[in-house]
Amino acid sequence: MKLRFPASTLSVLLLAGTLVAQNSPTPAPAPTSTEPAELLQKRQQFLARALGGSQILSEQFAKALTAVAREAGASGDYELALKAERRREGLAELYSSALDGSSISNVIVMRPSDARVSGTLNLDRARDVLTGWKTVGSVATWEVSRITPGSYDVHITYGVADVGDPPSRVNPYLAPPDLTTGGDFEFYEDSSLSGAAANRRTGTVASTGGWTDFSTLTLPALQLTRANSRFALKITKAKGEGGVMHLKEIRLTPAKPATAATDAPGLDENGQPLPQVDELTKLKQAHLERLRQKLMPISVDYTGKLTSLSTTLSGNQDAVEDLQNEVRRVERLGDNPRSLLQLRERNRPAATSTATLADGMHEMQNALYVTAPENTGDRFTVACNGETFPVRLLWVTCPGPASQTKGPPPLSATEYFGISEEDAIAVGTMARDFTAEYLKDKPLRLVTRGLKDAEGALLASVQPEGLGDFAGALVDNGLAMIQKPTGSPRAQKLHQEAAITVLQNREAAARKRHIPPGAWSRVMETTNPTSATPGT
Repeated sequence: MKLRFPASTLSVLLLAGTLVAQNSPTPAPAPTSTEPAELLQKRQQFLARALGGSQILSEQFAKALTAVAREAGASGDYELALKAERRREGLAELYSSALDGSSISNVIVMRPSDARVSGTLNLDRARDVLTGWKTVGSVATWEVSRITPGSYDVHITYGVADVGDPPSRVNPYLAPPDLTTGGDFEFYEDSSLSGAAANRRTGTVASTGGWTDFSTLTLPALQLTRANSRFALKITKAKGEGGVMHLKEIRLTPAKPATAATDAPGLDENGQPLPQVDELTKLKQAHLERLRQKLMPISVDYTGKLTSLSTTLSGNQDAVEDLQNEVRRVERLGDNPRSLLQLRERNRPAATSTATLADGMHEMQNALYVTAPENTGDRFTVACNGETFPVRLLWVTCPGPASQTKGPPPLSATEYFGISEEDAIAVGTMARDFTAEYLKDKPLRLVTRGLKDAEGALLASVQPEGLGDFAGALVDNGLAMIQKPTGSPRAQKLHQEAAITVLQNREAAARKRHIPPGAWSRVMETTNPTSATPGT
């Protein structure tokens, strides 16, 4: 059975510009039928490329809309300013949902798993909440980078039970504990630099009906001026011994600018409204055309793969019917771009499976490499379970490529390989290109403890299908340095030492080749490089 793809498919991904005028539909529920695994994988690839490919253009469009809103407001055309701002907010809403933490929305999310805690606090990993807020002075802190300066509203999501949990042991000679819950807290920018003292906000929490019945409290806006900062939440008063709250999330969102709706828009000499709306329309049309040029090959490639897949599965009538339904869903995207998120919801249950492994490790399957300008050999963006986020390879590090190197490369790269600074940059570029080419369109298995580096990238072993740890491929080709972790618990240390021993053996074999690969072929004759692995 052949599938036909109408021309409307080519405009399926024109996400911005039309979405604001539409009401946001409720995401489609996960399918109860089992779709072919091949379709799930192709769809996951399509979503990753579509959302990732349009992000940069949409960020540029969002900045242009901000400029239009600012200029229109300054000139007194508040109607145009409001339209531009609403269009930008609609774009931000889409990407805040589709690409968590997108720079379009400038939303800062502080999750329990990312916090450093002191006092009686504990992380409930199963529910991803911070518990144990019982004593005054208990504090959690978050390091946040890449902040866009501006005004941000503070949203605290928490749960509080009517009464606290009774202690496991009760002393009959002492008065029973006061299991009253709730109390006061302070949220603040933890810095001694100028301006931070003004960014201190207080709040009070009381029962929400249960520890898992979450409510959100909004605090007055903070004025952030630095790209990197530390934030803290501290208990200042506990009403009893039952616990103040369970913290689910802290979210900082750009504060909406005040708009004046009483002034009439400007008029020309004939008493007619000035044509600022035309400027907004032209901006939208130019953005749509750029999106069309960027996303058309992605859409064509997807439909072509569906055609090939229908031929391969022609003997499976149910599978072919699923493909036909997918085509119809894609066609409807032309009328309702937000339906793209419904496709993502369809892939959530089956496209990615997670499991808990030994030694505290967890695995995520069917992740996909996403092309991004900031990607390097050992740090790159992936799409998994409908979300897009950066990962960094465990146990190895690559020199930075030329496009991301300011000044000389890290000294460790030149010392480790025994090569010049110029060659170190060239090796970094080779590593970036090798990673992009090797991982492109391959289903990836991520093995991780859930830890992140200082820039927020998930630390993981990335394993393409049928290969094993990708870090080993970089080492085999002389494109990565082996990096020993430090300060790990004994059980983790044994696991890591075994992995590093394997990498060291592979590195030794690569250096012994008749023509050494990568950086080892560039070793300067005046140097005497060693295979000693630098520490972190």
